[in-house]
Amino acid sequence: MAIFGPSILSALFIGWVLYRAFIKKDLKKHKNEVFGGFFFMAVWALLYIVLTNIS
Repeated sequence: MAIFGPSILSALFIGWVLYRAFIKKDLKKHKNEVFGGFFFMAVWALLYIVLTNIS
């Protein structure tokens, strides 16, 4: 169950990025949010991989 929350939030974030890129066409105004979001997802994924392989 714990894997569904981050997966859903990641999908929503990617959907927001695609919406801003292709429909609103103002992604450059929101580049700090995009970089921050992808950085957060990368750190989360790294921690998940490292912590699930400890045994």
